Amino acid sequence: MSTVLEPNQATLMGREHYRARAKNREMITAYVSISPSRAQWDRCFESISSIRKYEFDWNDEGADPPRTEVVSLALSLAKTLRAMNEPAPSRCFATDEGSIIIAWDNDFAYFELEIDEFLRCVARQLLPGAKRATSAELDPFSLGF
Repeated sequence: MSTVLEPNQATLMGREHYRARAKNREMITAYVSISPSRAQWDRCFESISSIRKYEFDWNDEGADPPRTEVVSLALSLAKTLRAMNEPAPSRCFATDEGSIIIAWDNDFAYFELEIDEFLRCVARQLLPGAKRATSAELDPFSLGF
C-alpha cells in the first residue's frame, strides 16, 4: 500500500498533522515531528522578539537597544522569508550599533541580512576562500509587507 502525505495546517501536541491517503481510499492519520527548519524559524522569531525587551546597557558595554521600528522590520522580514520557504537562519542577534542581524552560516557560505537603525537592509555574503564579502543594499519594503 503506497501513501501520500498531505500537510494539514492544524498542529497537534507539537507535531505537524498529516493525513495519508492510500490508493484504496482508506484514510490513515500520521503525525510527523516538526521539521528542524520550523523549529529554527521559531527560535529566530523568539530571538528577535526578545530584543524588544532590551534596555540601555543590555550588553554591559553601554549600548542602546535597537529601536522598536528596527525590531518590527526585522520580525516582518523574517516572517516574509519564512513564507517564501527560505531556509531558517542559524541565528538572529542585535549589535552594539542598534542593528539586528539575521545570519545563515553553513559549509557553503556565510550570509547575513542587517537591518540598521535607519531601516536599511544590507545583505552580505562570504563564500569559502573569498578574501572579502560581497554586499548589496536591499529595499525591505519591496517584499510586500
